[in-house]
Amino acid sequence: MPEGISTLHPDHLADLTQSGLTEATIFALGLHSARPGDIARLVGFDPNGVRSALVFPYPGENGFCRVKVFPPYEKDGHAVKYLQRPKSGARLYRPPLAAQVLPDATAPLAWTEGEKKAAKACQEGLPCLGLGGLWNWLADGQPIAGLDTIAHVEREEMLYPDSDVWSRPELLKAVYALGKELEARGAIVRIAILPAGPHGEKWGLDDYLVAMERTGTPAQQSLGTLKGIPLKHPTFSRAAQWWKEWTGRREAEGGPIPDAVAVLERIGQPRFIHPAQDFLNGALSFGIPAGDTLLFVTSGRKLLKAAQLPDGVQVDHRGFDLCRFSRGGIMRFLAGETVTGSTLLRELTAFFHRFVIFRDGRLPLLLAAWTVGTYVYRIFRVFPYLVLRSPTRRCGKSRVLDLLALVAFNASPRTTNPTEAQVFRGPSKNGGTLLLDEIEHLRGEKETFQGLLAVLNSGFERGGVVQRLEKRGDRFMEISYPTYCPRALAGIAHLAETLEDRSIIVFMSRKLKQEPVERFSPGRLEEEAQRLRDACYTWALTRAADLTEAYEGEFPQLQALDDRARDLWEPLLAIALLADAEADRLGTSERLASTLVALAHHLSGVRDEGDTTTVKLIEALEAIVETEGRDVFAPSELLELLRAHNLEWVKSPKALAGLLNPLGLVSTWRWHGGKSARAYAVTPTLLIDLKARYGGEAPSLSSPIAKRDV
Repeated sequence: MPEGISTLHPDHLADLTQSGLTEATIFALGLHSARPGDIARLVGFDPNGVRSALVFPYPGENGFCRVKVFPPYEKDGHAVKYLQRPKSGARLYRPPLAAQVLPDATAPLAWTEGEKKAAKACQEGLPCLGLGGLWNWLADGQPIAGLDTIAHVEREEMLYPDSDVWSRPELLKAVYALGKELEARGAIVRIAILPAGPHGEKWGLDDYLVAMERTGTPAQQSLGTLKGIPLKHPTFSRAAQWWKEWTGRREAEGGPIPDAVAVLERIGQPRFIHPAQDFLNGALSFGIPAGDTLLFVTSGRKLLKAAQLPDGVQVDHRGFDLCRFSRGGIMRFLAGETVTGSTLLRELTAFFHRFVIFRDGRLPLLLAAWTVGTYVYRIFRVFPYLVLRSPTRRCGKSRVLDLLALVAFNASPRTTNPTEAQVFRGPSKNGGTLLLDEIEHLRGEKETFQGLLAVLNSGFERGGVVQRLEKRGDRFMEISYPTYCPRALAGIAHLAETLEDRSIIVFMSRKLKQEPVERFSPGRLEEEAQRLRDACYTWALTRAADLTEAYEGEFPQLQALDDRARDLWEPLLAIALLADAEADRLGTSERLASTLVALAHHLSGVRDEGDTTTVKLIEALEAIVETEGRDVFAPSELLELLRAHNLEWVKSPKALAGLLNPLGLVSTWRWHGGKSARAYAVTPTLLIDLKARYGGEAPSLSSPIAKRDV
């Protein structure tokens, strides 16, 4: 027998044993008998007639306890079994098993009235909180602070009232009111129906579990046989009507909401924080899963436990388990380390340039700025998708995704053929960068594609969610999933227009044999990648407030772009402007922002509208240039010429742009036909380069094409 159990009063030990509590549970929870002389001190007065008291310390509540008195204390003609100090308030009884799962909204949670019942449930593997009474979640008319320590959003929470509640309207009202409070905080609430004893006696959760054990039924199995009903069940119709009147009276009487300011404060509570990355009250934070403990490193150079977050902040924990900020990086940041933005962008730019050939030398900087942006994306209202497109395979798209997987925030491995669930559950869980390859396969079955498209369309903007029906218990419930996170997609097929409108499209090209790149080896790069990730975390934490100010400013450099294009480029330009300002202070002038602005004007408006046989298109262009003896063509003019060269399936100038843009052919304003108009310049140099990259014999130096002076 564990030390201390033998000192329990025989009546107390018998009472605990009757509820099915083991000696190990009694010892672990610190349940003990009070010395007779201590009873008055514990309850704040001398309860006449009480001979002994069983003490229930409340874990984590700084000495708060309730005591069960033997015999019950007589007060105003009523027998009172449990006492506590006057004005000591209401607290949640949180056995260790229940306390461990409170930040994790994916773990089901039970509620019951009474400490012994909660202890018995936890002993049998069911995380359960205890209330001293069905109304002990209120104090002075306000919900107690303990409710704010629980991640309620989409959590399954089951209330286990005693079996007599269904015939006692006053108790049913209390159960309903608690359920509505939990529901208002985002929980999925059900009320368990406990059977009465064999002779009609009242059973609590502990009585039921003990009775089932006597029949040889395991606790988990017996709990699974209990039916649970939602708050909208007809049983609660009268309680629901009372609850509406009750809440109306409380507000009218100035109970929990004494004035208009308090109303506004309550509307804003609680504030849910994403454990992976969030920006709250001007501070950026990253979550760090450390065993059973969740830590947060903040831009205030603090390391906090979840319980130390500001009042009213709840963690929207849906299985978060990934942080790529190294221990060394965290300790250096806490010790005051800083990172210069311009240096970080240059190093990331060089990192991408080492392994991939880009025809446009500005693209590695775009990838670098986008990578840094993934570490602060929750600051921005929108964060652009990055789409890597090419006319054929083997153009470096997958390699770029592999590089992003090494350095982007909480990046997933490169994924092909994702399920819809993967696309919408990822942001809820780890909030990281989703990397999708071979997006041409996403179309697949129509209904599945539409589901994927809905998730992707909603996920580039802060606050984006999708609703999904999921089975919880014996019924289906509508669950909300946040979808906002960075995403990079790669493929050779065109995207839906709605998705392209949310993307910065980068056209990739096949490298030539004489364009060598460094051989890619993820294992060899891991140390370097960790250094870059740590630098991204550190820069994000130290410059979050400055970045917010830059992002909320004006961007006259982008005024010529349409509104959506400005939305997409403003986060990246804010990062570059901040990096340039840092460099100016250090006396090392940079032009990162101006480079990105020029690239934004070049890429914006480019939208992919169709598939193509690349070699045939290049051959047709070559023939047209040679036959016409010129290399500048209006869009409508080039369209008709291509249709005459067996490309009659190209139906419109818009479709033509979809074919030519991936090849680097973009119509621009130029002097053509005696006036200024948009036109394509199909230069000999470009044709020679395209044929070398995508097949076909390059024109000889003596050919008319090669001899033309560009």
